[in-house]
Amino acid sequence: MPELPLGDSTIDMVVCLESFSQLVSDDRRALLHEAYRVLRPGGLFAAWIRHPPAPDDVVDFWTLEEELSTVYERTYMVAQMPWQGFSLAPVLDAEPEEVAPTLTLDEGLLQAPPEASHYLAVAFRQRPSAKLVERLTAECLLVPVPPADASVPAGKPVELERLRAEASRAEELEQEMGALRLEASRAKEIEQGLGHQLRRAREEIQRQQVRTEELEQDLEGRIKALQAEVHDARVRARVIEDGLEDRVAELQEQAEQAERRAQALEEALEEARDDDSATRLASLRQQLDKSEAAYEAAEADRVELEGQLRTKTTDLTVLTGTVKDLEQSLARMSERAEARARELESQAAARTELQQRLEALADERDELTHQVEVGIAEREGARQLAARVEAELEQQRRRHAEQQEALAAKVAEASRLAGELQALRERLQHQDTMLDQSRTRAEELSATAAKGHEQGRMLAEVARDRDHLREELSRRSAEIDRLEERLWEAREEVQKERLDVVRLSGEVERLREQADRARAAEQSRSREVEQLSKELRKLEVEQADSESLLRSRDEQLERLRHDVGALAGESADLAELRAELQARSRELAERNEQLEQARAREQDALAMARRHEAQLGEIREELDRVRRGVEHARGLSGRLRSELEVKSVEAEQLAASVAELQRQLEEARGARRQADATAEQLQRRLELEASEQEALRRRLRAREQELEEVVATQESSGAELYRMRRELESVAQASDAGGDALRPQLDVEEGPTLLQEQQWPEDAIAEIRRLKGLVAERARQHAEQLARVEALGGLAEGAQRQRLRMLELEVSVRAEEQEHLLGLLESAEQRIWEMTDATDRNAARLAAGLAQLEKHKEQIDELHDELEVTRNLLSAAQARALEQERLLASERAKLARAGIGPDGLPPATRAIESGQEVDELFAELEAGGTGKPMVDLGSASPEPGAPGEPVRDRAESDGTAGRGSSRLVVEPIEDEGEWPDASDELDATDLDKTGPIALSPKPSPSSKPHVTLVRDSANDADPGGSAGKS
Repeated sequence: MPELPLGDSTIDMVVCLESFSQLVSDDRRALLHEAYRVLRPGGLFAAWIRHPPAPDDVVDFWTLEEELSTVYERTYMVAQMPWQGFSLAPVLDAEPEEVAPTLTLDEGLLQAPPEASHYLAVAFRQRPSAKLVERLTAECLLVPVPPADASVPAGKPVELERLRAEASRAEELEQEMGALRLEASRAKEIEQGLGHQLRRAREEIQRQQVRTEELEQDLEGRIKALQAEVHDARVRARVIEDGLEDRVAELQEQAEQAERRAQALEEALEEARDDDSATRLASLRQQLDKSEAAYEAAEADRVELEGQLRTKTTDLTVLTGTVKDLEQSLARMSERAEARARELESQAAARTELQQRLEALADERDELTHQVEVGIAEREGARQLAARVEAELEQQRRRHAEQQEALAAKVAEASRLAGELQALRERLQHQDTMLDQSRTRAEELSATAAKGHEQGRMLAEVARDRDHLREELSRRSAEIDRLEERLWEAREEVQKERLDVVRLSGEVERLREQADRARAAEQSRSREVEQLSKELRKLEVEQADSESLLRSRDEQLERLRHDVGALAGESADLAELRAELQARSRELAERNEQLEQARAREQDALAMARRHEAQLGEIREELDRVRRGVEHARGLSGRLRSELEVKSVEAEQLAASVAELQRQLEEARGARRQADATAEQLQRRLELEASEQEALRRRLRAREQELEEVVATQESSGAELYRMRRELESVAQASDAGGDALRPQLDVEEGPTLLQEQQWPEDAIAEIRRLKGLVAERARQHAEQLARVEALGGLAEGAQRQRLRMLELEVSVRAEEQEHLLGLLESAEQRIWEMTDATDRNAARLAAGLAQLEKHKEQIDELHDELEVTRNLLSAAQARALEQERLLASERAKLARAGIGPDGLPPATRAIESGQEVDELFAELEAGGTGKPMVDLGSASPEPGAPGEPVRDRAESDGTAGRGSSRLVVEPIEDEGEWPDASDELDATDLDKTGPIALSPKPSPSSKPHVTLVRDSANDADPGGSAGKS
């Protein structure tokens, strides 16, 4: 923030309009200090802000007031409220001598005052004049403006626009909630359809599992049968091989036998040749031919058998190779079957796991359905809650406006009461001045002793005015207390409203978190559905692999069947084997039929799987639709979230200024620490003041003791004076009696002449001279005593007056210091409360500190109460001292009027000799100079230790039976109503501040007695002896 190009204390006004609310905190603080620097002592600073603040504004009502209060001495806030209406003005002739008609504002048609659109803050560097303060606090200015152009429509009030926008948003939310309910119902129906389809798919999978198990068992049986057939073929091959070997051995034996027969025939032929027997030769030749033919046949058979043997050997070799191939293929098929079994087991485990996952997904789907229903119910509840909150906010807004209006009225009333209180204080000061004047006049009247009864009347009037002022001040203080209570109640209600707003923001955050959790759950469900679709595709691939394996096995069986048929058709010797192979072929055919049936069942299963795949495709489509619906719902939830964010704009704006608030909080904490330090300093100063007050109390007690001693001395002097008066009366009576007895014709003034002395008896003359000497001696002694008493009284009175003046000055100084300390304390309390209002959201953290501060405040209030009690005691002591002074002056005036001065009695005259003047003197003293009592005071019960009855002469002469005298009696005042009210001691307090006004309670009665002046008359029948207290 650049510095203002102006000198110090050079301008009268600094005004900031639009741009002030957009400045950051540091720039605003620098601007305020710069404005304070350039303003003159009587200058003012004005700032104008919008209400409610715009999105780019960072200053509101409380921030502006707090920042200005920290820099400037006085800050006043003025609200700018837009009005709409008309005025009715009388039409008068323009005459210059007539007074313009007054303006009257009738607000009867308004349900509530319009809300302020702007606030104007006016801050003064020094205390402004009372007239300007009255203009700012007690007057409302109505500024008429020209009508707007017809082409430009008048803008609607901001509040109405906001309410309509909120109503439209509420309608949109209602529509969106209806759409969400429809989507939720459709999603529920789709979920139910999917549930039915999943149950059917689960049942079909179970049926397929049963069929697969049956196929596995059939394949295992077929594999076992093939293994048995191969084993039988091997056994039969071995048997055939053994039979062929036996046949070959037989044929070899037959060939050997034929060779042996041929050799035998050749030998017989040789023998026959040797015998030359033609017959035998012919027969032998025939036999030889037969043998040769048999041999040739046998040789042919042998060759044929050898060919068959070779053929059979070849067939056997081929069959052995085929058997080996079959064994190898059977081993491979066994391995594949085992692998397939393991795969089937793994698939069964995977299917079980998938079934479990499916059940878990079904449970989770049910849970999600329940959560969706709960979310819908919560959303409905949130909508209703939002509507209720809007209604409550509107009601609270109206109540806040009413409270603001009432608060403004109460502030105006408080200002008026402050003015009245100031007037009452001025009046009280005037009454005090009048009382001082009346005291002076009373002293003068007491000195002249002419109008003593008027002093009592004036004192009674002063007491009555004082009581009236005390009652008025107590009533005004009670009204101020009630206004403060209502103000604090309004602040507590505002605090509760702020807490409700915070709670609603928490509910909105909770609903937002629930929406986020629902969206995350939907995403997890979509991921699980995709994973299930992937696993379904894997199962389809495995099913295709199983079908290809079955086809390969069928091809192998066909090839084996063809090989077995070829082997069976080649050899005639293997008829049994062929028969067996045919039987096996039939069995294989049966197996093929079973296989065909299994294939048919497999085709059915494949068709069922295709149907299931189609159903899964439909399910995928439904899931896609559900996903789209979820996306749509997500979009709706996003829009709802945006609406919720719009609802929490103020909270977000405040959250954006967290750093600033934290810094302000730190500043507030620093200010609070400073306030604590100031409070500690005040506490120390209060302790010092308490010690000084204790010293003053001790000094006051000492002065009271001195006053009591003076009073006792005065009482003893009065008693001695009365005793001397009685002695003088007795002497005067005796002299009168002697004069009556010895008076022949005495006309001289100085005593008997020589002739008279010669005529009188010597005893009478000696008695007369003795009486004159006695009278002169008594007068001289009385004059000396009076001189001593007056000297002591004058010294004590001067010292007492000086001490009283010093005490009054010291008490006034201490009272001013206490008032200053109380003002500082009230300003500190005001700053603390302002910081509390500025940091409402951190009230929980500051609760402990505020509690300690309140405790400290209570301690300070207690100290304040003690100071007020001390002040009241000092005032009572001062009043008693003044009463003592008046009593002493009255007694001195009486002595002066009696003619008894510092030099004693005046010279004796004829009237004194006769005793008539003495009687007239005491009658005048008794009658107060006019035949009436000097002071119209009543009687009261004497204090313990004081004389209960007036001092009387033991002679009980008739001449003094009707006379009385004034006396001083000390007694406690039991009427608590005589104590001054605590509100009388309050100083002028600036009621523009919002801090509480600390009022001291009525002090408890002191245990020490109070001084009461009482005039008693010895004549109880005197009707003028009225009683009264002072």
